[in-house]
Amino acid sequence: MVIIGLMKNRSRIPNQPFFPLFEVAASDYFEQGLKIGKAAQRQIQLGLKRRKKWLKELEDFSDQDPVGRFDVFLYLAHESFPQYLDELHGIAQGAEVPFHILFILNLNPELGAMMRLSREEDCSTVLARVGDRLLLGHDEDGSEHYLGLMYLLRVKAPSGISFLALSYPGIIHGNGPGINSKGIVHTCNYLGGKKWRHGVPRYFIDRAMLEARSMKEAIKFASHPGRAFSQAHNLISLWEKRAVMIEASVDKVSIKEVKGVVPRTNHFLLPPMKNEPQFSAYQKNSLPRFEALQAELKGIEPKKISPDQIVHALSSHQNRPVSPCRHKSPKVPGATLGTMLFDSAVPDLKFFFQMPCKNIFKKFPRPI
Repeated sequence: MVIIGLMKNRSRIPNQPFFPLFEVAASDYFEQGLKIGKAAQRQIQLGLKRRKKWLKELEDFSDQDPVGRFDVFLYLAHESFPQYLDELHGIAQGAEVPFHILFILNLNPELGAMMRLSREEDCSTVLARVGDRLLLGHDEDGSEHYLGLMYLLRVKAPSGISFLALSYPGIIHGNGPGINSKGIVHTCNYLGGKKWRHGVPRYFIDRAMLEARSMKEAIKFASHPGRAFSQAHNLISLWEKRAVMIEASVDKVSIKEVKGVVPRTNHFLLPPMKNEPQFSAYQKNSLPRFEALQAELKGIEPKKISPDQIVHALSSHQNRPVSPCRHKSPKVPGATLGTMLFDSAVPDLKFFFQMPCKNIFKKFPRPI
């Protein structure tokens, strides 16, 4: 694996007190990606360097059957979302890294399922609708290699829609929590499903969520008939006063209108989906976090739930090291890289830097 100009003499990014914020506007998606890639070049290059061994395993697996493990996904991503493929090309050029490496990085859920690998590093969520009030708290968990490399993007897209999202270096934005100017809030949870198919890569569907114009359109994206892999989506439509939880496998989709307070982690939770085959190792990681969230929320009347109580639940260390608030541990991979809190009763939203228990946060106005 060759990574062009990888960090040169810049082997690390200085300690930062908070996520950097990159603001981008462009007339087309390639230009948008180019600007993002240039802005986040250091984070992207260092992320690839830190994950070089893992990426080499994915690349070697892909190269054993490039038509079935690369080309077909590239074609199907282009068929459904050509603009976002253009954007990824721009990111690669701006970051000065090969496009095929970034595309393999963005295929990691599908390639991991094909390799029969489970992951043990993903998210915890609390979604609530109480009357007309909507709340969404989300711990974004990922590889501990991304600690210190995450960044916020504020983008005015060529579609005219603006969005704000927490982003991984090199992974197309949308996989991390975000909100757009149409009042759509989206977070997602990896589901450790065993089934996959040649289809639209999961991250490209997440990317589309950032430009959904309504809950109906967001549900349409989540239910894409050509999706390649499983995914859980947590959605709020501010203007429609709706909260929706979606679970999708390659075979079916379940949609739940949320009323009250609903926690979730990384296993199939909705009754129609409970027989979907899942990696057992992944459930061993997901269930303790789900039980910890349930314990933290037990006894709280839904109509009295507060944003602080949601953050408190997401800050739980019960069942550590696989607690909702994940700290880097030698025992299991993964860490909480950041947390988002949305409350429809206030005009801004909070992003917490890394683990929410640190209580390091900043408020950001909603995109307009």
